[in-house]
Amino acid sequence: MKKLLMLLAVSTATAQMTNAQSLKTVNALVILGKMDDAKIEIDKVVKDPKLQTKAETWFLQYKIYGSLVKTPNGKIDIAQAAGISDAAFEKYISMEKDMTLLKENNGSTPIFEMYSTFNATAVNAYNNKKYDSAGYYFSKAVDYIDKIVKYKWSSDTKLAFDTISILYAGVAYENAKKTNEAVKYYARLVEAKVGGKDYIGLYRYLLLNAVDNKNEANFKKYLAFSKEMYPNENWEVYELEFFSKALSLQEKTAKYESDDASGNLSSLQYAYYGEAFANASKEPNFDSTKLDFYKSKAIQAFKKASDKKPEDGLAAYNVGVLSYNQFIELDEKRRENTRKLQALNANRVVEKDPKKKAASDAAFKTANDELKKSNADLEAPTSEYVQVSLTYLENAFKILKDKKDKSHQEKNCLGRSVDFLSNLYAYKRDKARGKDPKAYDAFEAKYKFYDELHGKF
Repeated sequence: MKKLLMLLAVSTATAQMTNAQSLKTVNALVILGKMDDAKIEIDKVVKDPKLQTKAETWFLQYKIYGSLVKTPNGKIDIAQAAGISDAAFEKYISMEKDMTLLKENNGSTPIFEMYSTFNATAVNAYNNKKYDSAGYYFSKAVDYIDKIVKYKWSSDTKLAFDTISILYAGVAYENAKKTNEAVKYYARLVEAKVGGKDYIGLYRYLLLNAVDNKNEANFKKYLAFSKEMYPNENWEVYELEFFSKALSLQEKTAKYESDDASGNLSSLQYAYYGEAFANASKEPNFDSTKLDFYKSKAIQAFKKASDKKPEDGLAAYNVGVLSYNQFIELDEKRRENTRKLQALNANRVVEKDPKKKAASDAAFKTANDELKKSNADLEAPTSEYVQVSLTYLENAFKILKDKKDKSHQEKNCLGRSVDFLSNLYAYKRDKARGKDPKAYDAFEAKYKFYDELHGKF
């Protein structure tokens, strides 16, 4: 029995000596710089369950494979070597928290070398327009510099991150159409409040991405950063873009009521609300019974846009044209009622039978009175829309005709304004015919003035 125990002790000691010798062999090869041979040996060592419990095993694997990233041997690519080195590093630091081996053996060198190698590889890929690869290599460079910062290995004690590597990781992924990855890197710089003229595009990119994804939380977050870092930029345009694309009609309506009540809306914001309400019928699942409600809302919003910025001819034009459309719709109803009245009278059958005559006359009177009442009810709103349209279209005409360097849109609106105004004054003229000669002459003069301008803008 004693002999058996002695044999077991000898066997254990021999195994320990063998294990120690294996690590010494690897270490010696590393010291001699024979990394290809060291790789062969470390690949054997890491398979030994007894050596897997030693921090030195993983430190050596990290160091050997890290060196292969800088000087690949052709049997393993740098991404694969880096992956093995990274995994070994994490195992090592989990087993030796104070990193004694690393500190005593210049162990941070592989990470510096991997950072440098991945950065150079990324630049080469980027210059050759291999953007997906460039994004990957830049992202790896970012990972390594983050480790350098985390463990305070840099001589620059104020270094927080590598701005350029992060930026180009985002740019490369953006060019590769990998939006989520681009957002990840841009967001890191924006949230760190990196500023300057070269970085404003990142802020815009994140805002538009939030718009496209209808992500209100991200939009608000990045809008706050944008306004803080670039207070003189017109971020209102992005707010309106989010409003236009990301909110449902119901959300826009509720937001309008809230924003309008605050009294803080700009002319442009009112105009966006007006446009949204004017196009409400194009929204998914639109409730057609609310069409008149949104037409009224659109006119109201554009009126406030014009009131906020009286020199904005387009806002005034929009009030005028929307009111004109409402006038046309109501006038068509009046004309239809008039046609029905004419048909009713033309087709009236005079009953000779006294018993039938009373019922026939009553039915005729009811139908006749309903049509006349309908026209009477249309008189006031029609007159109101005509007056609003005249007021705002004439205002738009005055603003736009004198404006220099008119845009194509402004020229188009100016041309349409004179046509609508001539129609409106013709309507007013005809309403005054035989009733008010002075008003008739005034409206006729206005009609001729605008009619002569047709096609001149």
